[in-house]
Amino acid sequence: MMITIVPSSTHYIRTAGESMRGDGKGGLYIDEPNGTANTVDSLDGRTWYKVVDVQSERVLHTPKISRMIPRSLKIIADGLPLSPLDFGARGMDALRDADGIQSALQFLADFVGDSDATLDCGGKRFLLNRAIAPTSASGFYRKRITNGFFRVASSFPADTYMFDLSGLGNTGNQISRIRIDNNFFVGAAPGGAVPRAYGWIKLNYTLGNDIHDNVMEFLTGRGIWDENTRAGAGNYIRDNRMFGSDTPGNYITGIRVAGYDNKIYNNMLAEFSEHIRCEKGANVISGNHVYNFRRGNTEGPGISTGREENSNETLIQGNYIDTVRIDVYNPENTTITGNKFLIPNISYWAERPETAFIELVSTQTTGTHYVDGLQIIGNQFKSSYGVAEAIRARTAGAALIIRDDVFIKDNIFMRVNKRAAQASITKEGLAAVTSTTIDLSSFKIPSVSNDHLNMVACAAQGTGGSVTNLTRSNDVYTVNFSSPFTGKVTLSATMCANGAW
Repeated sequence: MMITIVPSSTHYIRTAGESMRGDGKGGLYIDEPNGTANTVDSLDGRTWYKVVDVQSERVLHTPKISRMIPRSLKIIADGLPLSPLDFGARGMDALRDADGIQSALQFLADFVGDSDATLDCGGKRFLLNRAIAPTSASGFYRKRITNGFFRVASSFPADTYMFDLSGLGNTGNQISRIRIDNNFFVGAAPGGAVPRAYGWIKLNYTLGNDIHDNVMEFLTGRGIWDENTRAGAGNYIRDNRMFGSDTPGNYITGIRVAGYDNKIYNNMLAEFSEHIRCEKGANVISGNHVYNFRRGNTEGPGISTGREENSNETLIQGNYIDTVRIDVYNPENTTITGNKFLIPNISYWAERPETAFIELVSTQTTGTHYVDGLQIIGNQFKSSYGVAEAIRARTAGAALIIRDDVFIKDNIFMRVNKRAAQASITKEGLAAVTSTTIDLSSFKIPSVSNDHLNMVACAAQGTGGSVTNLTRSNDVYTVNFSSPFTGKVTLSATMCANGAW
């Protein structure tokens, strides 16, 4: 029997028959002599040796089979970890390391099922000349990748990750209960600090995974990226140290989770355009240190939540947020508490005069967007530059109305100018209007009446006419323009006294 050409990175194949498909004589073949006379040749000149009855106990203990499938099954049966070296990786070998690591992960996906298994890289350094991208139609469960040092050998194309595990998950079978821990991912080539990797880890349809205690450096695109997920993902991303790039020009995201019920805590993230991004609500973001000194026009928030849906039941607690803001999209039952916001004395912040420490963002384009259950309590805002607002509303056109069950209190301001102690409401999407109204009838702060929310400043950004006057009737403000105006308008009011709400 002659078989087709097999890629050089493949070291085992399975046939559906011998003389014909389904004749009952197919099986598993490896490319290393194992003492058997049952062989086949491939068109590329390689000889393949049949592994007899791979599921039986006798095959697990056949001493003549020194590598690959039988030996690896015995290692797992004995409760021991696998090594990429068992599958052809050598360490610091750009020609073999990626093939060996992928073969090891593919073996775990194909032959181990949902049993516990560990790929222990033994602290060795591996050079990657391409993405590690195993695939599976049946999911990937209860596996661990640990103790490795992975460095790119050359530049990776866009949307290419050092470890692309997204092909292991699908709508019916998740990537579930895996651990990726105590590894070092370096997205720069040996001897350099210029980012070459687009991303570090890509996942898909995740459930209950734990990514922790890794060190990750240098990239041009995305760090830990969860592409899609089930409703209750329940992933932990914790205790990682992540450095993106201080080179401007790329929009770099540190951590992105797509679903609900994730916990992202105790991570340190530096030099990203966007540090932590949660697309939906019901996530916990706690105890992280995020900071940024990147320059250019590619900066985003340190933390953002609810972009694809809303920030319902999100907890943002005890984070140290340095030189970046947080964006809370469509806030509802969202708690922001115990965080420390810091702006050091650098020109970065002066380049963005509209930026606030916390931005409440409505994606609703028309009508009224009511905010319920929002709590901003016990945070510290400190500025050495003194140009930022504390809290700012931003909408795509709808009026953002904060209701009575919102609590904004016990926040402390240190060396923040008066503007930072203001509330502002921005109405966007105005198109050729000569006037517009903003209704603050439900904008309430405990112990502060609406009389104390007098909007005293009005700023317009756009084209056409300028603001001629601002009038008030109870809680409805009317802004008039000298001629048709297109753009956005912001009303501001002092909301605090003695440095605290």
